[in-house]
Amino acid sequence: MLSKSVHDALSYFGDPKTKATEKFVLMFDRVFDCLNVRHPTEWIAKEKADLKPYTSTEDPRFEVCKLSFVIYAYIFSGCKGNSSRTGNLMLKA
Repeated sequence: MLSKSVHDALSYFGDPKTKATEKFVLMFDRVFDCLNVRHPTEWIAKEKADLKPYTSTEDPRFEVCKLSFVIYAYIFSGCKGNSSRTGNLMLKA
C-alpha cells in the first residue's frame, strides 16, 4: 500500500537503497489524500493537512497532484510496452 505508514516503516527499517521508494510512496500518499477529501474535519483527527476540504481553485495541492502525475508519467514513459513481450500473457479465469 502506498501510505505514510509504509513510508515510515521503510524509513525505519530500510537502508539507503530504499530512499527513492520512500519518496515515491510518500508522494502517492499525498496524492491519494488530496483526491480523498471527504469530511470537513477528518484532516484534524488524522493530522493530515492534505485531507482538508478545498476552498479555492488556487489550492496548492492541485500542483502537488499535477506534478506527481507528471513525474509518474515521465518515469514510466521509458518502460517498454506489451509489444516487446513474447508468449501468451493473457490471464485465464
